Amino acid sequence: HWVVCLTSYTKKTKMFPGFIQAALLTVLVILTQTTKQIHCHDSSANVDESSVLTLTKDTFDDAVKNNKFLLVKFVAPWCGHCKALTPAYAAAAKQLADSGSEIKLASVDATVEQDLGKRFEVRGYPTLKFFVDGTTLEYTGGRSQEEIVSWLKKKTGPPADDLKTVEDLNKLKEAADVVVIGAFKDTDGNAAASFLQVAKTVDGIPFGITSNKDVLKELGVSDDAIVLLKKVK
Repeated sequence: HWVVCLTSYTKKTKMFPGFIQAALLTVLVILTQTTKQIHCHDSSANVDESSVLTLTKDTFDDAVKNNKFLLVKFVAPWCGHCKALTPAYAAAAKQLADSGSEIKLASVDATVEQDLGKRFEVRGYPTLKFFVDGTTLEYTGGRSQEEIVSWLKKKTGPPADDLKTVEDLNKLKEAADVVVIGAFKDTDGNAAASFLQVAKTVDGIPFGITSNKDVLKELGVSDDAIVLLKKVK
């Protein structure tokens, strides 16, 4: 089932430009108090990595050229943190592949491909770099499947999914254990714009935005509100 955290506001509170930021900060504080810590351990055995590209110095440049969005992890086989990342990374790659996304995930053994490691100034493991049309960006997201996918989607598309139907809402909820939704009567208004600006700055958490009456009813809100949904297992 889901735990709902609701922050609503009235026309009076809309007059304060910092309300959206303050409300989201409150929501995220609650989130950090209720989210379990992820411990590092080797769980890489028997992981399906078929959706992850394995790159070498001979295939790297073509992969970057042929893929609009490419996340690459530089790893070492003896690295415990690399092994701990493997299941989430592989699951994120499969999730994106199954959805038909343009985003691809790849891996480089930097102990073998030392030239690539030097070229991209890899000084520790794992190092993740994101290539957008050949331009290199540092990966700054989290290490869970949800955090990886959320970060990538925010870097390649809108900061919040447009929830036009209850089905859209359910799909967003299925994609992560925690989601944040901005419910607005007018998604073109100042409050919604502030919400989207904040959403851009938050890595690892999927955001949604809606003005659809059926979705608002499903969320149990009638006024503009910020809703956090957390799955309880």
